[in-house]
Formats: sequence, C-alpha cells, structure tokens
Amino acid sequence: MRYIAALIILFAAASFSNAEYVTVSLRSVANDVDNYMPKMPVGLQTLGGVPFDLLPASDKNAWNAQVDTSAGTHSTRTMVLPVTIKGATAVDTLINTLQGAPESNYVSLSFVCSDGTTHTATLKEGTDIRDWFDGLYVNKINGSSTTQVFAGTNHGRIDKQHITLPDEFANKTLSYIILTDAGVTGNGDVAYCKRIGAQRAFIYGVTVTATGKAEANVAEQISLDRLSQEMTDEAISKLKGKAAKQMSDLLLKYQKDQSTLAQQRHSLDDEMGRETLELVSKPA
Repeated sequence: MRYIAALIILFAAASFSNAEYVTVSLRSVANDVDNYMPKMPVGLQTLGGVPFDLLPASDKNAWNAQVDTSAGTHSTRTMVLPVTIKGATAVDTLINTLQGAPESNYVSLSFVCSDGTTHTATLKEGTDIRDWFDGLYVNKINGSSTTQVFAGTNHGRIDKQHITLPDEFANKTLSYIILTDAGVTGNGDVAYCKRIGAQRAFIYGVTVTATGKAEANVAEQISLDRLSQEMTDEAISKLKGKAAKQMSDLLLKYQKDQSTLAQQRHSLDDEMGRETLELVSKPA
C-alpha cells in the first residue's frame, strides 16, 4: 500500500506543484551516450531555475547530431521529439556543441503545433550555443537567453537556452520539437576541425513552460523508471525458489520487449520527422 500511496503523491506533485513547467524526457529520441563530464546531473534536476528530467549516462542519454556521420562532410541531422502540450509559452533546452564554427547558423529549433503553426529559432554559435569544453573552440554566449548552468571538473559545461514562443502558441497545442543540425563533423585534429568549421550539436534536456495541460509523455516526465526499478528489486529480493525465477524471467522478457518497441518508435519518429520537415518547409 505504501507504494500506491507514493505513486499517488508523485502524480499529484507532477500535476499541481510545478504546473508551469513540463519536463520532457529524451528517452524516445536519445541516440548517444554523452559522458564527457564526470558527475553530470541526472534525474529531476533544477538548472538555471528550470527543472529538467535528465537521463543517466549508463544508457543513451542525449541526442547527438554527430552520430552516424563522417568527418569532413556537411550533412543535415534532425531530431523530432513528439509532445502534446497545450498553451506552451516558452521552451528551455540544454544544448552544447562538439567543436564550433564562430558565428555559424548550422543549428535551429522548430516548434510545430497540431494545426501546423510553426516557429523556428536559429541558434548562432558564440551567441546562443558554444562548445561543451572551455578550450580551443568557441567559448562565448550572450549571457542572457543562453546561460551556463553546470560546470564540470574537467573544464566542461552545460548551457541552457530560453526560447520565448509567439503569443499565438498560448491558444494552441504544441506537437513537435524539432532540432535541425546542418553542420560538419570533425575529428581529433584541432587544425583540421578549425579549417573545415567542424561543429555538431547535442541536446541533454528539454522543458516547456505552459499554461495548459500536458497530455502526453506523462509517464516519462515524472520519471517513474527509478521508482519502478526500486519496487521491482525489493519484490524480487523477497521471493524465493520458483517464484523468484518466474519474476526474473518476466523482467528479462519485459526488457527485451521494451528495447524492441523503442527501436520501432525511433524508426517511426525518423519517418515522421522527414514528413513533418517537408510540410513545414513548403510555402504557404
């Protein structure tokens, strides 16, 4: 019964105590394990005054535009994150880059409503985004709409971007958050990377400020995975013999099925992203 009570309290807290913010998990789109910095923030964390739901680096925890690309080649990579959030007024993101080409406009964020209304924000290197490492590439940000919210012990950092949405979004339903990267992939050679203008973006977290109700991703937003795992571990530890074996087999089956569904959803998201981009790019 205490677990049921805990779940009720957790759902109530997600619904009422932080109603202005909707944390959006990247679990469905994460394609890379980014562990560049030790002791990176994990789970429900408040960074720069905004709550984020951050995945652990023990598994894929970020979407990285560099994945499946080749050094020296410009290519467009797209992340399509489906949501269903009414009355969105602003979005906060945690985005940095690998390397960085000063003043480049390779990266953009598009916000698409259910009726097709779209707002796109371009993220300029050296103003809105910069290299994750305080070193040889771009180190400047504007310090207002983009601020540093985490400092690693190895000169690493995480920056937060705040994007204000048009007033008309307050009466609509936000359906997709799309990150587009048209950069070029570098390698370990600094001179080469600077010569080709190497830069790829990666994103750790997304949170939407909304006046309405979030109707999708609720299970992901309140991070029940950790609580579920604790409950399962405790239940298994109390079982013995045949019952323990059955529970273990059930867990393995669930994890396998979950992995298969995640792969299917990833493929569907890619297809949906291509079709969505084609629609929003057509002239009205």
